[in-house]
Amino acid sequence: MRLLPSTAQRVFRGMSKMASGSQLIPQGDNRFTMSTTFNKVTTGSEEWYTPPEIVHSLGQFDLDPCFSPPSGERPWDTALLHYSKTENGLAQTWTGRVWCNPPYGRGIDRWLSKCARHNNCIALVFARTDTAVWQEQVFTTAAGALFLSGRIKFIDCSTLKAAKHAAPAPAVLIAWGENNMESLARCGLKGALVRFR
Repeated sequence: MRLLPSTAQRVFRGMSKMASGSQLIPQGDNRFTMSTTFNKVTTGSEEWYTPPEIVHSLGQFDLDPCFSPPSGERPWDTALLHYSKTENGLAQTWTGRVWCNPPYGRGIDRWLSKCARHNNCIALVFARTDTAVWQEQVFTTAAGALFLSGRIKFIDCSTLKAAKHAAPAPAVLIAWGENNMESLARCGLKGALVRFR
């Protein structure tokens, strides 16, 4: 992993060279539908979890405000405390270090805004750097981000196995708070670490 010095302006444009030979490529591919289903990427009726090795590589979290498995039982913990869909993590008070893999689609701006206000959070979202939420809420408030190499293969919640196909867009871990930026720097996940401020 390389820490890239202040390349945020080039990243904003979406096609900058991030490390030798790698690029951020604008995504306009609509072959998959991103659902606003709570904390899950869906194609058809399938639901998906974040691979546990991603969350666990970042250290202990105090809260996951949006992890609500369909069965009610979590296959692995992402934090010490979890808010379910019915508890509405957006309406709750957040305390401590937060892991946030928010519902994808419309409304993601509210989750990222709450991450910014809390300022002790790592969020996993798609690297849609051209969107208003990135321009107005991520680049202006976050310490930085780890743009993950390749695309994530999310975990099917019914089989607990990795998906056959990778996610429809590149993913990024966004850090609010210097402690979380340090976690991204030492997590061991492959990607390009970019400091925003």
